[in-house]
Amino acid sequence: MNFHEKTKEELIASLLELQLENRVLKQSLEKSVFVNAASLGKDPSGQREFRDTKEHFELFFNNSPDAVLITRLSDGIVVEANEGFAKLSGYTREETLGFSSIDFQLWKNPEDRKQVVNELLKNGFCEDYEAEYVRKDRSSFVGSISSRSFILNGIPHIFSRIQNVTERKASEQAQRSSEEKFRRLFANMIDGSALHSLQYDEQGTPVDYIINEVNPAFETLLGISRESVLNKTSKVAYGVDNPPYFEIFSRVALSGNPEVFETYFAPLDKYLSISVYCPFIGSFATIFEDITKRKKAEQELRIVLTKYQVLFDIFPVGITVTDAMGKIIESNPIAESLLGISLEEQERR
Repeated sequence: MNFHEKTKEELIASLLELQLENRVLKQSLEKSVFVNAASLGKDPSGQREFRDTKEHFELFFNNSPDAVLITRLSDGIVVEANEGFAKLSGYTREETLGFSSIDFQLWKNPEDRKQVVNELLKNGFCEDYEAEYVRKDRSSFVGSISSRSFILNGIPHIFSRIQNVTERKASEQAQRSSEEKFRRLFANMIDGSALHSLQYDEQGTPVDYIINEVNPAFETLLGISRESVLNKTSKVAYGVDNPPYFEIFSRVALSGNPEVFETYFAPLDKYLSISVYCPFIGSFATIFEDITKRKKAEQELRIVLTKYQVLFDIFPVGITVTDAMGKIIESNPIAESLLGISLEEQERR
């Protein structure tokens, strides 16, 4: 039996002591129940349990898609490595055994290894520590390492599992970037905006909605502070008996189909143009514009036009309105009577 084979058998016995309760060495490396490995050899049932756990360990160790390493605590010398480590790092088992992870510069930042070792010395384990690692071809990846220390022949060793989380970290970064862009847009947009979620009764029927977030323009346009409405139902936030526009908002939140409408909101004496869309089922977002000035101007214009039309019709003098070409485009009743032709006939001439 050569050195590496002998070491592997001893490692199995030591890992049995550390992981007898879990047997399959769960990836989370939970706390172990220690037993006397020597006593297993004297008890037939212990021998069977030893063999079964040995097989489980070897299956886990050899077939784990994650990189699994056993190293000396003091200098990082690799005592055992699985195929998962070879695939992840680019180093073969032969290139790895007997060498320190420091020698082949596995850790991009050596301080990360020191941090893991410090955690092991303090707690005996280190869970999900993320660091950057360097492959044989000098490309790098982000790995999440979970480690546990144990004693082999009186020497402290480390059992480590490394998961490649590069794609996950890139996805998280992309999500953070997207969220940051949304926050900036949300905070700086001219129109008011609010995020909501439906509130349900005990039967699962929507009865109200909760204001989850509002932007600064919401506060400015409506004259309502963020603190006064945040995480409150619409009835409480706006001081009303019925949730405003609940039929439209709940329809959008449950169907996912956006809608746009204009309305007069009596509690605030404002006209609003509201766009509603559904980020995900059960929620909705509103983007609104205060159109009060426009609506009041339209009303004033209608009043003026009505007054003009009344005066135009009853004025005792014939009046005609022509375009640049001299074509009559409008006339009052007196003009039609004096000319003896109707407006329709005038427009045809």
